[in-house]
Amino acid sequence: TIDIVFILLSFILSLLIYIWIKKKFFLYEKKITRKNTKLKELNELLEKKVKERTLKLEASNTQLERLAKTDALTQVNNRYFFMECIDAEVKRYYRYHSVFSLIMFDLDYFKQINDTYGHQKGDEILIEVSRLVENSLRDTDSLFRFGGEEFMVILPHTQLDEAYEIADRMRLLIEKSDFGLQTPTTISVGVVAFTDEDSVDSVISKV
Repeated sequence: TIDIVFILLSFILSLLIYIWIKKKFFLYEKKITRKNTKLKELNELLEKKVKERTLKLEASNTQLERLAKTDALTQVNNRYFFMECIDAEVKRYYRYHSVFSLIMFDLDYFKQINDTYGHQKGDEILIEVSRLVENSLRDTDSLFRFGGEEFMVILPHTQLDEAYEIADRMRLLIEKSDFGLQTPTTISVGVVAFTDEDSVDSVISKV
């Protein structure tokens, strides 16, 4: 009888210990699950923030790159970017003999326009001229503000005679446009085609 009672008590004690251990294990497992869930949420939040930050940095870099290549006033390409592009065209010419032409133009008597109508009017004319010329060019052509009232146009895959035609259309377009001045606004234009004897410096000097 004593043995049976002892066995019964042992069984009950073992059962209670098992239940206690199981309960502790369940609570521990639940705690771990909650922590894992929280860690997963934190990780997802961190990944989201990293992705957002990366996108913002990429957008900022793109904006900075655009600003570095863009003239602040006219919003066309600037002289710095022109030097990059003309260098690339020259390398392409010598590697593939890919002909290209170059147009340079400036506004005639621009100092007189500034002196007579003020620098704000002069800036407005530079902006409008840039817009007119850029809209008249082909998709493959590129307009650059070279400095002051001077502009460059790179014409890839363009022979000299075709470049002359483009330059003359450009000249007539500006001359026929109304800029709100008492006299027509005109431009002077130089046109060259790159040759085997040329370099970046020589073609710029020629034009």
